[in-house]
Amino acid sequence: MQGVLNNRPDQIRLAIQGGADVAAAGRGGIGALHLAAHRGHVAAIECVLGFGAELDAQEDVRGFTPLMSAVASGELEAVRALIAGGANIDRAGLKGYTALGLAAVKGRHAIARLLLENGANVDQREAGGITPLFGAVHEDDAAMVELLLGFGADAGARADNGVTPRDLARQGGHEAALKALG
Repeated sequence: MQGVLNNRPDQIRLAIQGGADVAAAGRGGIGALHLAAHRGHVAAIECVLGFGAELDAQEDVRGFTPLMSAVASGELEAVRALIAGGANIDRAGLKGYTALGLAAVKGRHAIARLLLENGANVDQREAGGITPLFGAVHEDDAAMVELLLGFGADAGARADNGVTPRDLARQGGHEAALKALG
């Protein structure tokens, strides 16, 4: 939908009134809402939601929801709009990825804070039994480690293989994360 690409609600409305399907997904299961979220087009997000786009639809490749797409792209205002629209913050993708887990590994501090302030589960398990804290440790992101710990992340959590975030920091030489873990 060209209106989504241009962030033009007027074009989106005309396309839908002309018969375009707001729920239609293109290649890879990418629909209008995913595209708007990925590009950070808040006006387009609000418009397609108003026409009934499925807020938590998962694309075919990774099972990302529009919220996950916005997080992966670092689009804070799109994340804010999707949360305001009622997005399921803790919905997991096909491989267990969550919005908070993506924010943690990508160093999206403001987005992680926003997700946490809106009730994201700081210890939600992803594939392999890891939590977002493991991702922050793996990236040696002390600020993200501190943020997650500040929201109650369990520093003693064990992944399916028995490794803790502290073990991961030691094994990987992630000194900044190890220091932040205390």
